[in-house]
Amino acid sequence: MIINAKTKAFLQLHVAVMLFGFTAILGKLIVLSALVLVWWRVLITAASLFIFLRLRGRKIILDSKRIKIYMAIGGVIAIHWLTFYGAVKLSNSSITLLCMATTSFFTSFIEPVFSKGPWRKLTLLLAVSLFQSWP
Repeated sequence: MIINAKTKAFLQLHVAVMLFGFTAILGKLIVLSALVLVWWRVLITAASLFIFLRLRGRKIILDSKRIKIYMAIGGVIAIHWLTFYGAVKLSNSSITLLCMATTSFFTSFIEPVFSKGPWRKLTLLLAVSLFQSWP
């Protein structure tokens, strides 16, 4: 079966949405605290990447500057997952996913500041239109 690019992108989008929803549901069902849950996720991911790289025969050599950059990115992602699972534990998965949907809103305002790029009117308009659907 041959799948064109548009159909492939459509399927990938649906799988991503399903995984986001499933992550929230699992986070609600797992009785571990948000901090312990995030540590287990990090441990499983690190072990999986290590095994994957070993099987592929690849070595990664990083300088200290790149290690600091990756650690900072990892810290931001850790904060994201801590707040995500904390929200799941305190509320329900629907509210949590609604909050996660505001990522595009905040990104449209924060991205031009960090990248020192132009403000895109279309991106800002789409971000603000997100709130029109809220009750």
